[in-house]
Amino acid sequence: MNQTNHTKGYYRDLRVLTHLERCICLNTTQIHLLEFQGLSIEMAHRCCRRLEKKHRIKRGDRISFLEKDYFWLFDEKKPKNIEHTLGKSWVYTFIILNSRASNYTNLSFENEPTQFLPIIKPDQFITFDTFNDKKIYFNEFTRYESGNEFKKIKQYNALAEKLIKDKYQGISTYWWIDLSKNQTFVVLIVTDGGDTAKNKIQKIIDKDKAFPYSIELLTLDKIKNFCLKLHLAKKEELKCSQGFKQLPRF
Repeated sequence: MNQTNHTKGYYRDLRVLTHLERCICLNTTQIHLLEFQGLSIEMAHRCCRRLEKKHRIKRGDRISFLEKDYFWLFDEKKPKNIEHTLGKSWVYTFIILNSRASNYTNLSFENEPTQFLPIIKPDQFITFDTFNDKKIYFNEFTRYESGNEFKKIKQYNALAEKLIKDKYQGISTYWWIDLSKNQTFVVLIVTDGGDTAKNKIQKIIDKDKAFPYSIELLTLDKIKNFCLKLHLAKKEELKCSQGFKQLPRF
C-alpha cells in the first residue's frame, strides 16, 4: 500500500527521534545522511525545526563559528563533552549506513553500556546479523586534541581472556555472544586526528593486543567520506529510477 507524504513524514520523524534517543546528540548533517539520503539538507533541517517546535527535541548552538551545523539534543541535558558525543554519533551514522548498504538485519545498539563492567565500558555496542553470521562491534571514539592516550586495548584483552577461560570451563552462551558458534567480537576505533593519531594508536595496538579478537582502526575523515559516498550513490539511484545514468562504483 502506497503511503501518503504525511504518513512517510510521520514515520521519518519517529526514526529521527529514535536516532537521537540512541545517540543523545546528532548534527543536521548526520540526520540528513541517516534519513534524507538523496534529498536536500534543508529538508533535514526543516524536520528538526518542526520537532523542536513540538518540544520533542532541543537545538544546541554551533560548536564554533567555523561549524556550519547546529546540533540537536534528545532532551534538555547537554553532554559534558559535545565534541566527543558528536564524534560517537559519526561512528553510529557510519555503522547504520553500512548495515543498510550490506542488507544487515536485527541491528541492536547501546550507548555506553554498563553490562560489561567491571572489565570495560565501551562508547557503543552494536550487533547485527549478516547472511550467515552475527557481527559484534565495540565502538570507541578518541579525540586526538584531548591529549589522552588510548588505554582500552588491555581492557579488551581482559574481556577476550575471560571468554576463553569461560569456554574452557564449558560456559559458551551469553546474551551477546555464542562461543559454541565460534563467534568473536570486533573493536572499531575511530580517531579525529587523521593519520598522525591513527599511527600513534596503531603502535599501542601492536604493543598491547594479546588475544584473538579483531581491531579496525579508522580516521573520522574516512568514515565521513564513506557516508558521503553512500549519500551521493543514493542520489544517483534516484536519478536512475527516473531514467538517468548508471550508479557509480566505489
